[in-house]
Amino acid sequence: MVRGVVVCVDGPACSDVASQWAAREARLRALPLRVVHVAPLGDAVSWPAAIGERAELLVVGTPEGGGPAARGIAARCPAPVVLVPTSSATPAARRWSGKVTLCLDAHDPADGALDFALRTARLRGVPLHVLHAWSYPKCPVAALPFAVPEKDRAMWEDQEVQRLSDTLRPWRERYPEVRVLPDVFHCRVAADALLRAAESAELLVVGRRRAGRLGPNAEAVLGSGLCAVAVVPA
Repeated sequence: MVRGVVVCVDGPACSDVASQWAAREARLRALPLRVVHVAPLGDAVSWPAAIGERAELLVVGTPEGGGPAARGIAARCPAPVVLVPTSSATPAARRWSGKVTLCLDAHDPADGALDFALRTARLRGVPLHVLHAWSYPKCPVAALPFAVPEKDRAMWEDQEVQRLSDTLRPWRERYPEVRVLPDVFHCRVAADALLRAAESAELLVVGRRRAGRLGPNAEAVLGSGLCAVAVVPA
């Protein structure tokens, strides 16, 4: 059976936006679109693996706050899951802006999320914004009685910029048609930088390290309802 784009619907409140989003992705990817009706959506948490076997991409509409059932599917499904906010507080113009942002840890990059984000940007014909958030090394900074010296901050930031550049180099060669825009943020909590990026993105891509659990970055942005979030398993 040909794997396609699968959209889960559980009623009119979440169906319209998610179905439109899924239909557009199916057209872009030249894949069949399948609609799976689940009532209630909470029942879907028990069978994400079965859906994942049929899906190259699973799309789920989420109410304000992300919805525990949708999060459960994203945490367990073996295929990439896109959670599309259906709240009226999320402007339609932002939903269809086309901007793709990837949250990447250059120290431990998630290849699945990188590949998914680059392919998605290529299909949409847009640049890929790659966000790498970093914080000061814990031990040296904890020992300092005053503010971090500017020369030390500059040195650490240069190292992070170089690390991100080295991580992206082979992927740029693999996807030469995609313009990659690296963005290095200094931030104590990576989720803070992620939320700022989500304010202008249509789709934010995050990796998932292990089945059954979402990371803190994914949890934070899902709860915000600012943009669609793609959770890509390792």
